[in-house]
Amino acid sequence: MVNEEHYTRLNKGVQSWNEWRANNLNIILDLTEANLKEANLTGANLSEANLTYSDLTGANLNEVSLVETNLTGANLTGANLREANLHQANLHKADLISVEAVGADLSGANLTGANLTGVDFSGAYLLGVNLSVAYLSDVFFMNANLSGANLSGANLSGANLSGANLIRADLTSSDLRGTNLNGADLIRTQALGTDFTNAKFTGACLEDWNINSATKLNDIDCQYVYLKRNKQERRPSSGEFAPGEFTKLFQKALETVDLIFRNGIDWQAFLTSYQKLQIESGGEELSIQAIENKNDGTFVIRVNVPLDGNKSEIEKYLKREYELQVKALYQFNMKLHRIKLLE
Repeated sequence: MVNEEHYTRLNKGVQSWNEWRANNLNIILDLTEANLKEANLTGANLSEANLTYSDLTGANLNEVSLVETNLTGANLTGANLREANLHQANLHKADLISVEAVGADLSGANLTGANLTGVDFSGAYLLGVNLSVAYLSDVFFMNANLSGANLSGANLSGANLSGANLIRADLTSSDLRGTNLNGADLIRTQALGTDFTNAKFTGACLEDWNINSATKLNDIDCQYVYLKRNKQERRPSSGEFAPGEFTKLFQKALETVDLIFRNGIDWQAFLTSYQKLQIESGGEELSIQAIENKNDGTFVIRVNVPLDGNKSEIEKYLKREYELQVKALYQFNMKLHRIKLLE
């Protein structure tokens, strides 16, 4: 139950509350199950407070500090969280239907299982946020920063992610049917088993995104994409994709892992690491499809892998073994050099 003293002080007004809070930083704020429906809490310092199962329906939380606040099971339906700071807040299974959170900071927040239907996160900071199995249908994420976010198993059907930063985000097994991803950055994004049916991809950057045979790319709406950041390597290089061409391009890519060496390559080290992988995997469907010299010191080696293979793990294995081989060869050559100096 709510601490009556804390609840009474908060109801006296934000200015009075913040002054008291500044002089009592060691007190653990207990606002459990507090009735704050439609309360005007603009600018209030509620950091580290316990607001478990509180009713914040329609509350004005503009510029409120909710850093590391526990909002588990809280009802924030229709609340205003514009520019609010919810860094590392716990919103597990919270109800945030139709919340306005434009420009809010939810970096590192826990929103697992939360109902975020219709929330406006435009321009919000959601770095590393945990949205696993959250309900995000029709959510607005335009230009939001979701770098490193966990969206695995989330329902994002019909969401607007245009211009969003999804670098290294985890979309594994998520529902993105009809989602707008125009201009979004999906660099190194995990999209294994993700359903992109009817999604929009025009202008998106898909550098090193990780998809597999369970990823659904049916009826994609896309004119062109970029395979490298900063709008580099446009596909198609001119004009627009014909119907179904986007899907064909990336279904073919499902069969390969692209290894990028930006500062030249030690061919002996690569061959040794590649042969080691072949031996450990039994050689099943592993072969080098192509070697591309970018003429700027960068080499791209495209390796065929099994359709059911874990591309991410294969890539990590080859890169790790390559670095180990480079180091081993360097140490061997240095040893030979010292022996020659002693002769």
